[in-house]
Amino acid sequence: MLTFTYSNQLRIFHLNDVYTIKNLPNFFTAVKELSVDVPSLIVHSGDMLSPPADVRDFGHSMIQALNIMASHIPMLATFGNHECDVPTEQLEHALNASKFNWVVSNFDSSYLHLERCLPSHVIIDVNDKPTLGVVGLLTNNRAEYGCIPCGGTTISDPLESIAGMRAFRWDFDIPQVALTHLDTPTDEQLALNAPVVAILGGHDHDVLSKRVSHPQFPDGFATPILKSGEDAVGFHVVDLFFDDMGDVESITYEYHYSRDFVSDPALQVLVDDMLGGDVAEMVQTVVAKVPEHIRDRRTDRVRWGVSDMASYLLDMLKQAFDAEIVLISSGNIRGKRQYTEGIVTEADINAEFPFYDNKPIVRYVPGYIVANMIRRSRQDMGTEPKTEILQTDSGLEWDAGTQTIRRVNGEPFDAAREYRVRLWSSIDKNQYTIDDPETLKADLQSATGVPVVTDRLLAMMWQYVPQHSSELRVARSLNNGSTTPPVVHSLDASLSLDGSTQSHTEL
Repeated sequence: MLTFTYSNQLRIFHLNDVYTIKNLPNFFTAVKELSVDVPSLIVHSGDMLSPPADVRDFGHSMIQALNIMASHIPMLATFGNHECDVPTEQLEHALNASKFNWVVSNFDSSYLHLERCLPSHVIIDVNDKPTLGVVGLLTNNRAEYGCIPCGGTTISDPLESIAGMRAFRWDFDIPQVALTHLDTPTDEQLALNAPVVAILGGHDHDVLSKRVSHPQFPDGFATPILKSGEDAVGFHVVDLFFDDMGDVESITYEYHYSRDFVSDPALQVLVDDMLGGDVAEMVQTVVAKVPEHIRDRRTDRVRWGVSDMASYLLDMLKQAFDAEIVLISSGNIRGKRQYTEGIVTEADINAEFPFYDNKPIVRYVPGYIVANMIRRSRQDMGTEPKTEILQTDSGLEWDAGTQTIRRVNGEPFDAAREYRVRLWSSIDKNQYTIDDPETLKADLQSATGVPVVTDRLLAMMWQYVPQHSSELRVARSLNNGSTTPPVVHSLDASLSLDGSTQSHTEL
């Protein structure tokens, strides 16, 4: 329960999908300046522990940063689908270490070993009277999870949870706010079917503000659906005004950019400590130079269509895994980079392929299934951003006219032949034409690991990290707490700086 004392106003600062801590010091300053003399609450609509854009520490640095803010302003957060990418033990550690409140209404957390329960709803008390209820809903769409969510826990349909939300309102007769990690159409359905006065959402990385009318509310009142982009680049300030009876009389909101505020000194110290030092310098190691023939050197449009730069990055993985074909969904390419200088660094690789659950999987897949997967994923490509668009390595030649594969590594495509395919975890999403998706699930439930390119670079960096360095704790977290270098298997080939291959044995 959260308790406030005020007359008729509550101010909410909204964030969602924050994968880096670098913008939080500016956001924190904004919160402190804009919350003066106004009872305030920070809310986060999910995706904060994964995928990491800065350092692979299972959300350790993110939790520390959020804890600092929560010590000044009360904070409430819900799960995003990518919280489920974090290994269960590390997720438990992050939740136990957080000093702010969580609310998750359609996620079964009973299997987690937590020091405190994850409530399905939170009541905000004002002047010793229940005034506002908050629920948290995340997507149950299997296609949005890179692995079996949290070992197979139950995530119920968020819209089917509406009945519980209605009962919650009737029991307490107080307004409801929903923190959601859903796509916008589902948020709209929620607004139409549930008596919530505001939906503060995430999952979509765009800035959104719209209103949807609900028949239960009086004329002139419509539920706002707000999304604040990503990475705390900006945020919504939402003001709820209550009448004397405790009902929400009106809601106003305004979008701000974090860059318009100076950095908070205390939080900046933490960010500099986490992102600076020896490791920060070493992740700038150049791992490849982009060949001249690649003209479109950007990955910030991979959700709109086929990307030459994405294909080049996949060529790196192809060499490492001795695969004939590499497939990855656009939703798993996260860097949004523009390689104008023509070089690729370890930091770029870490940003492009950040997920903890990117376990190397190389399987023999019939050619016709590969073609069907690509064809289905690229339907209506370019009309709107789509995470399911399959990107391929440059050795696969796709014929857009006939919608099939023309050649694989210079050889004519054979639909009946089985190809060695490097599958990303996103392929196990039951949204493509696969004869037996269950054949992939068994592999995907096993131990997780970071991408092989990053593993190799970490092994090289290890010898340069001083034992007394503060960055050692980061390196340890990358290796599941071990103080010995990670094991890196021998690979048949690696990419030199000019994009050519060279043989080697072991790093």
